Amino acid sequence: MMERNKFHPRPSQELCPFEVVEWEKLKTKWNCTDPADYHCLPDQYNIPGQICVKPHWVLKNYCPIYNTAAAKIDLLPCDLQYGACSDKDYRSNEVFRYSACLNKTEIYKESSTLQPEPPILPLPLMAGIVTVVVVLCLLLLAACIIHSRRRRRRGKKTEYNHQLQPLLDQSNIPVGLKKVMDDLERGVFSSSKFYEHAIGVLDIHGCVSLIGPPGSGKTLTAVQLAIRKYRGGQGGMSRLIVYHTVKELTETEPPDGAYIIVDDWLDQYMHYPIMLEEDKKQLDQFYDEYIKIKKVHIIFTAQEDRWKMFNHDFSKCALFVNDSLLTINSKEFKNTELKSIIHNNLSVKETHMETKLQNKVEEIMLELKWEEEFSFPLIVNVICVNRRLAGSLGLIIKDGFTSTLKQFFDNWSRDTDMDERRSFCILVFAAFLGGKVNLSNFKSQMTGQVYDRLCSEYACEKYVEKSSSKGQEIFEDEYINSKGKKSDEQPIISDGTEDISKQNSKQVNKTETSLEEAASVETLLQKNQRLRDCLFKVRGHEEDPVFVFQHNALQRCLLQYIIISKKEKFFIENASIEVLWKNCWIEEGIGRKFCAMISDKVIASPVGLVIIPTKALTLLAERIYSETKGFIHPQWSRHVFMNHKTFQETWKKVVKKNSREELS
Repeated sequence: MMERNKFHPRPSQELCPFEVVEWEKLKTKWNCTDPADYHCLPDQYNIPGQICVKPHWVLKNYCPIYNTAAAKIDLLPCDLQYGACSDKDYRSNEVFRYSACLNKTEIYKESSTLQPEPPILPLPLMAGIVTVVVVLCLLLLAACIIHSRRRRRRGKKTEYNHQLQPLLDQSNIPVGLKKVMDDLERGVFSSSKFYEHAIGVLDIHGCVSLIGPPGSGKTLTAVQLAIRKYRGGQGGMSRLIVYHTVKELTETEPPDGAYIIVDDWLDQYMHYPIMLEEDKKQLDQFYDEYIKIKKVHIIFTAQEDRWKMFNHDFSKCALFVNDSLLTINSKEFKNTELKSIIHNNLSVKETHMETKLQNKVEEIMLELKWEEEFSFPLIVNVICVNRRLAGSLGLIIKDGFTSTLKQFFDNWSRDTDMDERRSFCILVFAAFLGGKVNLSNFKSQMTGQVYDRLCSEYACEKYVEKSSSKGQEIFEDEYINSKGKKSDEQPIISDGTEDISKQNSKQVNKTETSLEEAASVETLLQKNQRLRDCLFKVRGHEEDPVFVFQHNALQRCLLQYIIISKKEKFFIENASIEVLWKNCWIEEGIGRKFCAMISDKVIASPVGLVIIPTKALTLLAERIYSETKGFIHPQWSRHVFMNHKTFQETWKKVVKKNSREELS
């Protein structure tokens, strides 16, 4: 039987049809499982053929071909001398509308050379040969069936393991990106029209920029694009390299065939805008040396509001021509794409959910609203990871995700259980350190003091190394399984009928745990369910385990919560210098004095940054000065805060005051 998902050349002297009636006839005869998968198009040798394959988006003035060596659809420029080309993007299964894509195909020629007839073997010998062939075929068929069943049992996760194995071993993958890798490995990624379009752009231009709001899936899509290219037959030679700045990109020579992601690369210019002019020259040079000749492929990701601020500065850079700029926005996703995102996230949960309940939850989750800090894909992912938020689906739909998340922090910080409050301190500690934490941070003389102050602020004793499992008892009464009984297994997502306040009322009023019974930091990081739902343990750091936030947006939301609930003084005194420099913004706005043509423009408060009110500028200046003891980071003079008139004046006063005190 003919395999429909393999490319089969058309019979001799027959081209692919140019009009819809003939196309539909062939599609009916070919009988793909999904009729939309039917394609009749040329291969890389211009030989027309038929195949069942998922349709891809084709850019205007391009034609699809099926690359049999890579087993995928590729794109080639359309030549008007052969007929009509498209003037807009289209699906590859509609190629019959554009005759120039099909009119230049070579006719597949079957060999007509007469071969001498082979000698006729004696009947007994022929029967023996036939028997051996039949037995071998049966053995081969049995082996294929066994192999197929084993693959089905391993399922989707095994497939992603195979795809990611050459990438996960790369030592230059940032710690913060490991959560994205884990999501891909578990099969969270959901294909979309946007993704298929990005494939075509990357193939043609060698570069693509993915622009969108926080949590829209930019980084996840970028890594998936690189994985797809690896699967395209690079033979293990391709490497995934991830950077965050242009300096990182240009200071080392990339290996041939590399796929480079420059993630959230515009963030650095928020605080060091003076670096723009230097980096523009470097990017132009990088394009000429590597991208123009397709030596490497590069994918940029940028937050939408950052791109709006800086797009003018890069308008003449060849890396950012209009065709290579793609905006991803879940507001524009079709209902089927939203359902796919929900289904994929629910399917990879450790807890198995009855089909009827899962269908109900999927329908409820479609009502989730997009928010400035949290796009739809991120909200779904966080809910599916965090059990308490999962049990508060109804409240999230009613009050919004950000509001519910702040209530979640409120209840956690005021929990009557000592280990729970200490766990919240650990989460705040991780946020203050820049989004990641390891055990050595608690033992360090400098950072350890910060953790002690947090424990004091939230009225919980300092941790001790003697561990206890009692800190987990609170969770037993907090979730109910679908039959209304206490579950011994992992809790499931509710259908939206519970909220955090109701969950909180179920907690056992335990007396504060004594110092001897307090769980150690390591135990809490490994076992406390709330912490596990918020912090992701990075693999490969067994000696000193590293934990990072499930998503940067969670860290940003927590920082904003802290400065509001504990005020500016507490925030400024305990957050690391890195957080103060990279995650904060001054209330009044900052004039852009680094570019003459727009020197009077004021940057609005960027999405996701913590706003420091002008009344707290003296505190901010004193903290920065005291941390560095007068020896400021070489880049400090170039920091955007130094363009703020009020801060500049405050800084001079602080320096002058401390200089006098040091002299005296």
